[in-house]
Amino acid sequence: MRFVSAWSDEGTRSAARHGLTADDLDETYLVIEGNRGLVRSDAGLALMGHLSMPWRALRLLSVFPRPLRDIVYAYIARNRYRWFGHRASCFVPPHGQRHRFVNGVWSAPRSPS
Repeated sequence: MRFVSAWSDEGTRSAARHGLTADDLDETYLVIEGNRGLVRSDAGLALMGHLSMPWRALRLLSVFPRPLRDIVYAYIARNRYRWFGHRASCFVPPHGQRHRFVNGVWSAPRSPS
């Protein structure tokens, strides 16, 4: 698994290759799984499938309709800083993990123009 900021040049090119626009990337992240570009709850559930139990079990939430899952996703996204806190600086991958990030760095999301 490799990571790239959705708002980086590579991220927006990857999104476009999978038929996604800047609006599709608003308030979410992009997961490329096979030949599909996934956002919002689909992206989160796809990532859960790569984690160990008990997180992997959350993949079962995919039985709920996407519009309902995306409402819950948006609620969590809006409240995540209040519940889990906010860091003063952007994530910088540890040296041993930089190979998992395109260009070896993580760039902070930017607002769409």
